[in-house]
Amino acid sequence: IALGLAFATGTSWGTFGILIPIAVAVFGDSAKGYGIGVTILALFGLVLGFLHYFWTEERNVTPVANTNAETVKLTDILTVFKKNRAFLALCIHSLFICCLQAVTGAANSYMYADVLHSLPMMATASMVSIPMNIALMALAPTIAKKIGLAKLIRIGLLVSALLHVGLFAVMMAVEINVYLYVVWSTLATGAWSLSIL
Repeated sequence: IALGLAFATGTSWGTFGILIPIAVAVFGDSAKGYGIGVTILALFGLVLGFLHYFWTEERNVTPVANTNAETVKLTDILTVFKKNRAFLALCIHSLFICCLQAVTGAANSYMYADVLHSLPMMATASMVSIPMNIALMALAPTIAKKIGLAKLIRIGLLVSALLHVGLFAVMMAVEINVYLYVVWSTLATGAWSLSIL
């Protein structure tokens, strides 16, 4: 099943986003069941990581570095950041995207398990979000040509923030259906994914 899902989604994040809720549903919706499911999937990921490492071979063989070469100091790196503001912005953006993915994953686990009481729906959300994001990424270059890449990224981040804040506000006021949450959060996540173009 995991190999089929990995091939179908083409991404380890998508695969584990689908498999973890299924494993939790199989082993029980409890701390013990969650621990067993995550441990099995972690071992599976560890094996795949090692296989990937051992099956990868270096194709670009570089000559041995000169032992008299200069060492890179921290001040050299800071100078690069000072002179190249675009590179600094890219590094900060990448850091925020990584943090956003970690927070979103943890928040979604909490939302599906404790608030919506439907952890298996997290797998459905992953299966819905993957095709939607593929379609969005296919349309993004066309939209970027019309309005510009920087404007597309800004609009994507703004729409994402508004959708996330709106979802939070609605959930504070009323209890929402799990299917509405899946669609709404998928749209919000898809909008911020435009910023990684």
